[in-house]
Amino acid sequence: SVRLLSPVSDDLLSLIRDREKQPLEFYVDWNRHDYRDSFYGEDYGKSSRQVAAALDEKGYAVFGGEAPGGGGWWSVRARTDKILEAFFPLSAGN
Repeated sequence: SVRLLSPVSDDLLSLIRDREKQPLEFYVDWNRHDYRDSFYGEDYGKSSRQVAAALDEKGYAVFGGEAPGGGGWWSVRARTDKILEAFFPLSAGN
C-alpha cells in the first residue's frame, strides 16, 4: 500500500497525539503546489495539513495554513511577515 505520510510525519503525528499537551503555539504552512512524489507517495502539503489538524485537535494554537504558489525560499520569504506576526503580535498600544 502507498504511504500517505513520510516516516517523519508518522512519528510527529504520534508525538502530537500520544503526549501530554504542552504550553506551545505552532506555525505550520504549506504551499498550494507543494512537492508531491508519486513514486514514494509523498505529498508534503497533505502531510502538513494532517500535522496542523492533529495539533488543532489536541488544542494547540496553530497559525499558518495554505499559501498560494509552490515551494522554495521565495515563497517562505513572501510570508515572513505573517510568520513573525504570529509569534510576535503587535499590542494595541503600539
